[in-house]
Amino acid sequence: MSFSKFSKIFGVFLLSTALIGFGGCGGRSTTTDDGGYDAGQDGNNGGDAITIYDIQDETSAKHPQNGEDVYVKGVVVISPMFKGHSDNSTVDDSFYAAETAGGPYSGIYVYGLNAATINTVAMGDLVDIRGTYYESDNPPSFGLGTIEASEFTKVGTGAIPAPEVVTVAQVRTGGTDAEKYEGCLIQVASVSVANNNAGHGDFTVSSGGAEELLVSPKFDFNYTYNPAASDAFNSITGVLEYAYSEFRLQPRMCNDLLDDSGNPVCEVQECPPAGTAVSIARLQNTALADHVAANCVIKVEDVVVTSPVFITSTDTENFYIQDPAGGQWSGIYVEAPGAGAGGVGMGDKVTIEGVVVEFADKTKIEATSITTTGTETIPAAAEVTPDEINDDGTLSESLEGVLVKVLNVTVTQVVVLGNDNSDHGDFAVSDPTIPNEELIVGWDFEYSYSCPDATCGEDHRSLGNKFSSLTGVLDYSYSHFRLQPRMDADLVETVDPNDLDGDGIVNADDNCPNDYNPEQENDLDTDTVGDVCDNCPNLDNDAQDDEDSDEVGDACDNCVSDENTNQKNTDGDAFGDACDDDDDDDGILDDGDASGTAGDNNCVSGATADCDDNCPLVENADQADEDGDGIGDACESSNHLLLTEICVQPNENEFVEIHNPGSQAVDLENYYLWDATQTSETREYYLIGSLTSVEGHDFAVHFPADSSIGPGEYKTISVCTAANFNTSFGQVPDFAVQGDGSGDTQNMVAAFANSVGPSVGLSNSGEVVVLFYWDGSSDLIEDVDYLIWGDKAEGTDKTDVTVGSSTFLPDTPIADQEALDGHDGSPLDPNTWQSMQRSDLTEGNETTSGGNGISDHDETSEDVTQTWTVASPTVGNPTE
Repeated sequence: MSFSKFSKIFGVFLLSTALIGFGGCGGRSTTTDDGGYDAGQDGNNGGDAITIYDIQDETSAKHPQNGEDVYVKGVVVISPMFKGHSDNSTVDDSFYAAETAGGPYSGIYVYGLNAATINTVAMGDLVDIRGTYYESDNPPSFGLGTIEASEFTKVGTGAIPAPEVVTVAQVRTGGTDAEKYEGCLIQVASVSVANNNAGHGDFTVSSGGAEELLVSPKFDFNYTYNPAASDAFNSITGVLEYAYSEFRLQPRMCNDLLDDSGNPVCEVQECPPAGTAVSIARLQNTALADHVAANCVIKVEDVVVTSPVFITSTDTENFYIQDPAGGQWSGIYVEAPGAGAGGVGMGDKVTIEGVVVEFADKTKIEATSITTTGTETIPAAAEVTPDEINDDGTLSESLEGVLVKVLNVTVTQVVVLGNDNSDHGDFAVSDPTIPNEELIVGWDFEYSYSCPDATCGEDHRSLGNKFSSLTGVLDYSYSHFRLQPRMDADLVETVDPNDLDGDGIVNADDNCPNDYNPEQENDLDTDTVGDVCDNCPNLDNDAQDDEDSDEVGDACDNCVSDENTNQKNTDGDAFGDACDDDDDDDGILDDGDASGTAGDNNCVSGATADCDDNCPLVENADQADEDGDGIGDACESSNHLLLTEICVQPNENEFVEIHNPGSQAVDLENYYLWDATQTSETREYYLIGSLTSVEGHDFAVHFPADSSIGPGEYKTISVCTAANFNTSFGQVPDFAVQGDGSGDTQNMVAAFANSVGPSVGLSNSGEVVVLFYWDGSSDLIEDVDYLIWGDKAEGTDKTDVTVGSSTFLPDTPIADQEALDGHDGSPLDPNTWQSMQRSDLTEGNETTSGGNGISDHDETSEDVTQTWTVASPTVGNPTE
């Protein structure tokens, strides 16, 4: 499968404007049957010229490898120029090119490293291009056939090849010939609109059947067309692109969209004359006759800045502006990637020049010039109700970018997760008279009421909190309208001294006066304290005594004087581990030498007295320690888990399986799963303590508290959701990376904020999965098991790497590590349901001492080509 990365903006993951394609729980394979098409041109990669046919056709003898230099001659530009390389493109730097003969495999995406030169290209130009070919799940191609042009020459003009006439069934996502025509000029005939609002300006068409093809507006700077339900087309022509997990047709101009009479369905877009000032309403209100469409160069004069400037993760300065008169259609978002915000502040009157852009259904101005012309009174916020401006609100569109205020609302969701399943400070409120009409309150301006992580202090969000008013700018992002308060003063809390928690029950009658619980649940014991605030909900304890302040009442605390919120009790006696002298109840005290520190003098050489238990959580009265390292054999054998099965296809079926070959149950909480290595960005699993992000399809997770794996057990971890897994295998997984709370499945825990990408998934062609152990505080992690397949691009060698004050022992050099065959040229047939499976539980010839493993093994030394195989999935069972 191929993956796209996501750019992090406003603390949430947002789709990049790059031409990208992604997989994870819904992607595509990059290996297909091409029907044997081969241009047969002479040449070799990166030296003499080859053809685009050779580049795109994987069966061609001259097909280059990913990252190999290529040279194509006399190819024709078939699309307008556009900003396509990345979110950071500030000028047109990309186009599609094709062989003049057309046909399957004839087209490819090209972007220029030297954008100042490449943006002189026009449709119909013949060009020679020298550069580097990419098509992998990594930047810069993300699965789309790409030439990164380092040198090119215009050699004339020529005819653009006639589009290949194809059917929807051929080129839709999953279509029989979609791969063949990626990047090519194609045409579908006799189609009609099936869905006129597929999101982000997309619509779908069909030929009357169930199969649909996405049509996208990449080139809508050349035309304006608003699809209506059942619009009929004689034909639609365009470039077939793969992006955002879908094949999609990209019409280039009005003449590419012909109605059922053969006439263009749209008009060529007309922009305001250069230098002419326009109102914000003309940018926002599409119903106006003089509406200014996307991608026009515009100018707005003497508007007022209504928000502070805030910085996104791409270091772009952003703020909101509004016409001083206020009202509907009067506000808009401004992004200043090149111009900078110039020190503007709220109340400044400004003139802005730039380009109006419609991206992900949000209108914004990309500013090229910002001039402060004075000061202006900020318009009064429009008073509205949550139901008028939420996702289904009647005023939402007209008030996008406008200052608004809602009155007398109550918090109904303490945390509204982003599309990456992380907390970014958002919460939800509603009017108590219409509680089901929720409005999301965002955290772009990082006011002090919210705090999604420890870096910002105390989080005050609480269910039932009441606000007499919430003021802010109405924003649209990540498929939701959000009220964005700009500062603490925009949030005015309501505190009733007679009802401190705001649940409608006066304090004197409230069984939890400081915790919102309007239903007053008290079902678990017979005391007078409500369940929501009872520190021993299953025991009668009206006094709520809690000597160690660990929020577990003395009546049910297994260590009354020692803080231990998790109440962990390994041996199941009357005492929790925090106050138990012998956690595993084997007669050997944890601090057997009475030094005051357990583990500072572990039993070795058969000693069982006056020394500390060498395996304090696993019963081992004999303290056997064959290698004399102070770690008991019982501990070493039971803590060394194995990766035993990894399924990478089809996408919805992806899972990882682990196995406990030992004789003792293993607490899993400090075991981590990782697939997020990015060597070029120093994103390595052994640096887990300092990492803050992963790419969009990656994950770094650990097992939840109180999870374990018994002796001889196998546990499955679905990479997608439990629902996906259940649909594929007819059973629920033990754990899920994309936790959806289904059935008995436990959700894996993000290792840090944003450590589960929104398009999480495993690559077929080359990937690593690492199972490792980390206690959350030590400098060094401990390897548990390690598997690379396809290539070694994500291989790890920690030899002599220092973290904190500790240094890793030698690993096997990456060049000497073995990788299991991946998708490209391997037995993992994309059309056959198979998985990679461990066939040798002894790990073969793996080095068993002197390594960085949890039992001193060098996990990077295993010859996985001898100890793993490929076969039909055996979910939850050993390989058969």
